[in-house]
Amino acid sequence: MRKIILLFAAILVSAVAFQAMAQHFSQPTSFFSEKKTSYVTKKDGTTQEVKIEKLTYKKGQISEIKVKDTEKKKIKIKPADIEYMYLPQSGWDKLNKLDNFLSDATLWHSDSIDNQKIADGYVYFESTDVMFGKKSKKFLMQVLNPTFSAKVKVYYDPFASETASIGVAGIKVAGGDAKSYYFKKANGAAYKLTKNAYKKEFKEIWSDCPALIEKYGEDPKWTDFDKHVFEYTNLVK
Repeated sequence: MRKIILLFAAILVSAVAFQAMAQHFSQPTSFFSEKKTSYVTKKDGTTQEVKIEKLTYKKGQISEIKVKDTEKKKIKIKPADIEYMYLPQSGWDKLNKLDNFLSDATLWHSDSIDNQKIADGYVYFESTDVMFGKKSKKFLMQVLNPTFSAKVKVYYDPFASETASIGVAGIKVAGGDAKSYYFKKANGAAYKLTKNAYKKEFKEIWSDCPALIEKYGEDPKWTDFDKHVFEYTNLVK
């Protein structure tokens, strides 16, 4: 009986994975390899190749980075000094997360990032302004759409709750989508975009793309948010 259940789960996982090819956001990552090289580019334009020792978080955001440089000297880097960085996922984290956009080689391209590092499983962070009420602050944010982020950036919300998921034999096969992200268009500040507000704000968010509004505007679904971002990037010149 157990074999039948596991076989059914495998078939269902495959079917859902096929249907999920439109889901191109990478999965948020919290664990990084201490053995592989990380690449940190500072705001002064210099890039350091380091090995991660420890990341310290405060209110869900990186507050301090301890690393070893190429001479194995331990140093601390302030997030405020970093423009962007590529961190390698730990082997365990890579085994437990499926980055669907890596399944489609046609998406492995952006003029503003190192596409090969993304294809190799690196996670991309960048410094950005984030709105909190009427004030903005600079944070290092994990970009969830690195290979199609020329016009829109979607950032990981570490406090986002998730939608209900479907599981078979202990395997999650559907659902579990974040209910909020941080969202930024062009060079503006990022702000929190939630599942509950998306339908109401859809036409305003994508007001510069009539084709997208015409296609999805009558009943925009939060589960298609990644698709909307991807299509917007290709439609707007």
